[in-house]
Amino acid sequence: MELQMRSLTLKSMLLMSLIAMSVYGGENGAVSAKIQSRPKFDKKAYLGTVWCHANPWWNLDKSPKNGAGGPDFAWHKFPDDPVLIWKKAADICAPYGLTGLQMEIDQVGGKAGWIDVYKNMLEGFRLAGNDFKGMVFFVPQKQKDDKDNAKMMEAAFGELFQLMKTHPNAYRLDDMPVVCVYRASIFTPVEWHDIIREIESSFGRMIWLADANNRDSAWVESYLQVFDGITIYSNWTLESQRKFVDKVAPLMRDKFPEKIFEFGPHNTYCVHFHFGGISPRLTEKFVKSWEMTLDAKPDAISITNFFDCYENSRILPSYEMDDILIKMIEYELSRWKRVQPPESPRLSLYVANYTNVIIGSDAHFEVIGFPLKAADKKVSIQLEIYDAKGKLLQAFPQEDMLLDAMRIWKYSLPTLAFADCRALVPRLKYTVGGRTETATSYPATNLVTSLRPHLLMWCRSLDNMINVNGGQEWTLNGVHIGETAAYPIGGFAVINGGNATSNGGPLPNQGGGYVRLLRNGREIETFGSWDLKFNRIFRLPDPVASLDWYNIELENGKGGRYLSPAIWVSANSRPGKITLPVLLPDNTIAESRIDAERVPFFYYPCDRNHGSMLIDQSGYDHHGMLGGSGYGGGHLQRTAYRHEHLDGTAGSSMPQNAPEFKTDENGKGFLHFANGSYVIIMGGTAFPYAYTYELSFKPEAFGKTQGLIGTPNGQFNLALTPAGLLSAWRVSCIEGEGGSKPVKKQRAEVLSRQKLEPGKWHRAAVVYDMKKLSLYLDGELQGETASVPDRGHEWINLVTIGSLCAFVWTPVDYFTGGIRDIRIYGRNLCADELLKP
Repeated sequence: MELQMRSLTLKSMLLMSLIAMSVYGGENGAVSAKIQSRPKFDKKAYLGTVWCHANPWWNLDKSPKNGAGGPDFAWHKFPDDPVLIWKKAADICAPYGLTGLQMEIDQVGGKAGWIDVYKNMLEGFRLAGNDFKGMVFFVPQKQKDDKDNAKMMEAAFGELFQLMKTHPNAYRLDDMPVVCVYRASIFTPVEWHDIIREIESSFGRMIWLADANNRDSAWVESYLQVFDGITIYSNWTLESQRKFVDKVAPLMRDKFPEKIFEFGPHNTYCVHFHFGGISPRLTEKFVKSWEMTLDAKPDAISITNFFDCYENSRILPSYEMDDILIKMIEYELSRWKRVQPPESPRLSLYVANYTNVIIGSDAHFEVIGFPLKAADKKVSIQLEIYDAKGKLLQAFPQEDMLLDAMRIWKYSLPTLAFADCRALVPRLKYTVGGRTETATSYPATNLVTSLRPHLLMWCRSLDNMINVNGGQEWTLNGVHIGETAAYPIGGFAVINGGNATSNGGPLPNQGGGYVRLLRNGREIETFGSWDLKFNRIFRLPDPVASLDWYNIELENGKGGRYLSPAIWVSANSRPGKITLPVLLPDNTIAESRIDAERVPFFYYPCDRNHGSMLIDQSGYDHHGMLGGSGYGGGHLQRTAYRHEHLDGTAGSSMPQNAPEFKTDENGKGFLHFANGSYVIIMGGTAFPYAYTYELSFKPEAFGKTQGLIGTPNGQFNLALTPAGLLSAWRVSCIEGEGGSKPVKKQRAEVLSRQKLEPGKWHRAAVVYDMKKLSLYLDGELQGETASVPDRGHEWINLVTIGSLCAFVWTPVDYFTGGIRDIRIYGRNLCADELLKP
């Protein structure tokens, strides 16, 4: 196509000089249009730059009491000022080798969303004075009328361009602003050609990079007819990254050497709220992903993400992963740039361990060391595992670690033999320079049942661990570490910190400042103290039928921490022990004998009007939401993929598709479902292994499939058939790790023998013991069917009530009628343990 004459400006002359070439126009790479090539540019100044994506909606200094707090907030103290907070971010990140941040800017019609955050970021970087840069990571929007797309995007850039063109800390290549485009596929290359031409005719030449995550070489080749290069933003499996490196990297080097090839490691740990995506083995994913990044030989590196708690992809040193990610970035960048890796004058050792592991699975641990600045770089290490009371469970062999490079030692520990232990506590003995010491303040791996509350990991740095004396002996109402305290009347607890002191000094492992009281890993109280020599009264939340665990923690203003061993608190609502089937690594089933109160369950009576919320009265605070949709409609903050009694949940006051609260003729409450209403209970709900589901329901009519309980990954489904029967079934998972398809798909189903009556309350219960699925209706066993456990059921484990559930949380096959008295239990209950109709 020919360009029309506008004026003989430099930019119009550039546009007129473009030559026609064919581009990809269809799914199979067919040629469907002619567009002009982009003007050439010199990418030399861009080589070696390192970027990290920033989410504007994440406050860098998440409060430990915030709904997204707990072990997921950065330990740095940031200013409240919206500009100075970004200055501090630049101060922290620049020394590790980052060039700057790509700030997400969402197009909303003709507006640029989050532009105020972008302004503050750029100004904060300017005040930092270290040449840290900000780049636009643009998220385009497709209009209903295709004719408006170019004009709307041009209007959005009208707000942005002045900042991009003039601010000293907005990144420009030869004075041309660089723009990364997320979701470039919403437009074809032909459409992008017209959009970019429209924008550049108004504002001048820019450098456009298309996000090529999970794209093949044909896609990359077609979009590079229009874009000036590619960038990467994603959370992939290592297999998909290897495929990209093998196919796309050679294409970029051989066919498009003049284009920018920005590539990077998978820094994300899991996918958003729904608990899907990647199951990493501690730091293995990060390390292997960096290896592939270096294999690709990119021009520049982009890292996902800056500080995204939901995906666990923080770059800033965080409370949970200490500073391991940014330390790895610093080390791997030195290898990429072929310079001597940085050496630490102090011993830089980390211990990595999961925050929790299901009994029966292996508990993994890593010891990670970084280059040491010393004549003798040999360090002897020995990892030991203790129970919460301080009893030695396992001492791994002593190893010699030569710290002339990043070194990682890996360990695995079968957990079935330790089922009685509530936690596995690592300690690290190390000998350097002839001196042997033991680090004891590492967070524990909790041994949990039924499902993992989340996929997080600890990675605590020895360098940031406060050295204390006598810190192990704290008490709660006189109860010592590793033991269980009875929940006191009124909730009042006297907590004594013991006699722990810390030597003062300027290092992160010296001094104090304040103490946290942590409940289930999350702060509930903070007070000033230079040590742990205190005796204070606190009012503890009622655990109801759950089992809470508490720690105290001494922290200083330099990120140093001392974490105590745990003490548990119980209301003794579920005394005694139970036998629970568990899945072992070789896929055999064994039994573990454990305390009954260690098994999670969620109970929703639905007997009161709680607005938009479905209230869990078990004590686990694993609440649900009536109606709602998408990320903002159902995730309830951090109950997204955990069930650790976290409180702070909130939802819309007027959600769409919400069932109505009603009362029956006896005044008993229930939820009435009609016209596509449903309830959603987000991740950490559908148990993958042994379980029991119960609810009461009153159908109004039959003739179609009506879902009572639904899951998106086949864990469990309960529905009414068109003929008026009750159907319960399991299906092997529909999505595997990182979105891969499962090897098998097998359905195990049980139908009720008797038909249901419309207008009558019925009671359904379904029990799965990892061998068979059993269906009860109104207290009578209806049938059983064989069904084997599937590890894929650990993934994507939300639950919908009043519907079935398509991927990922889309309700389908809605129920019409009443539902109440819902209980979801993490073990196979006996018939006499079921709730009565």
